[in-house]
Amino acid sequence: MAKKGEDEFAVTIFVTRGDVAGSQSIDAALRHILAALKSYRIWTSFAVNDIRTSYHRTVIGPFWYGIQAAVFVGVVSIVWSRLWGTSTAEYLPYLCISYILWTFISTTIGEGAGAFIEGDALINSFNMPHFVWLLRVVCKNVIVLAHTIPIYLLTALFVQQPMSEVVLGALLGLPLLIINLAWMSFVLGMLCLRFRDLRPMVGSLLFLAFVLTPILWHPSQVSSMDYLLRFNPFYHMLEVARLPLLGDWPDATSWTYVILLGAFGWTGAVWMYARKRNRLAFWL
Repeated sequence: MAKKGEDEFAVTIFVTRGDVAGSQSIDAALRHILAALKSYRIWTSFAVNDIRTSYHRTVIGPFWYGIQAAVFVGVVSIVWSRLWGTSTAEYLPYLCISYILWTFISTTIGEGAGAFIEGDALINSFNMPHFVWLLRVVCKNVIVLAHTIPIYLLTALFVQQPMSEVVLGALLGLPLLIINLAWMSFVLGMLCLRFRDLRPMVGSLLFLAFVLTPILWHPSQVSSMDYLLRFNPFYHMLEVARLPLLGDWPDATSWTYVILLGAFGWTGAVWMYARKRNRLAFWL
């Protein structure tokens, strides 16, 4: 218990020194982000508490996330497999992992866009790096993902989906997905805090992305409109995490796209945070 208190105290002192200096440098922004990452006990505790609060006094708890996903996938796979003229056994695992990962993506971005707005009371009460509140959202949704991934594993077992060592590629694809979601949520969180009308737009844009991204449909069905895939960041983010679990290896284009997206995205996020960090408190 004392250790946790020491960590919180250390983070508070660290941030206070940076604020007194009033620096808007990239170095100051990086130190704030690093301080947030080091205070993992704080944002993991907030994330776990958010999940416990959501399912207070329920028997199944967070496993309801998996049950909801299973019901949706089961019903949609029966209908859409007939519409696409494919077997349910072939379509079911693809839809299952696609829907689970898309739910993770859309929920993380949607909640990340409102992370600073929803946490204004806590932000004003605790002197901690702003990135802590974003990590709280990301951590919560990673925990939720951990409760829904078993649904895919059970589905793959049910339809006898072949597995190989390629599945280990997900150990690289999933972290890359999370890294990109973190900077997207961080940037949107700052923008939505400043321009409140943007937050409702995020939900609309995510629905549009859901329609334009191969989740309910397969990429091979739009070969004549492959630009929907080439310039769609969500497609490449899905591919590097989804294909290994389906027993296939993503092509070099998707790996390169996601890695460069993360590098340039985080560069822009850090630059934006360095310039606007001292103004965030006035936007609450």
